[in-house]
Amino acid sequence: LLSSSRDDDGVIDEGEWGDAFRKKVGETFIDNIPHMFVERMFRLFDRDGNGEIDLVEFIRGLSTFSKKGTQLEKVKFAFRLYDIDRDGSISQEELKAILIGCINEANQKTKSSSVTISPERLNTMVQQTFEEADTNGNGLIDFDEFENMVKSHPDIIANITFRASILEKSNSANTVR
Repeated sequence: LLSSSRDDDGVIDEGEWGDAFRKKVGETFIDNIPHMFVERMFRLFDRDGNGEIDLVEFIRGLSTFSKKGTQLEKVKFAFRLYDIDRDGSISQEELKAILIGCINEANQKTKSSSVTISPERLNTMVQQTFEEADTNGNGLIDFDEFENMVKSHPDIIANITFRASILEKSNSANTVR
């Protein structure tokens, strides 16, 4: 149904993807999800970069979030989330952009500006992350360095698993009896 929300063409475009994030899921409305999050998730599911998510891309993307998704799949997904320019490494600028996006998302969810961080503190966090993760000292975090960091800090990927109860509520809400 998602791929038919605007055009019945069998693929999901970015507009349909954004619409899906504004639909009712179970008992929760997820309106006002920041554009950055919606856009990044769309780009991660759209593996071939053609501007559309086909059925295979959609299933592969969802499988990463399932309990059956492997640790490696989750690490790869998270790495791709941080690697904004898709060059195979995470720069300090990319990490800053993601952290700022997370702060903005938190503030949008609470409809306030209660989550703040000074530019100095943000730079310190990024610098400390790079001091730990950038083991080859080239100023970038490559996939192997990121994977090692996740081993030391598994909370980096802790939220990349759907709870089955969320999916069950969604399915039962859409079932015609």
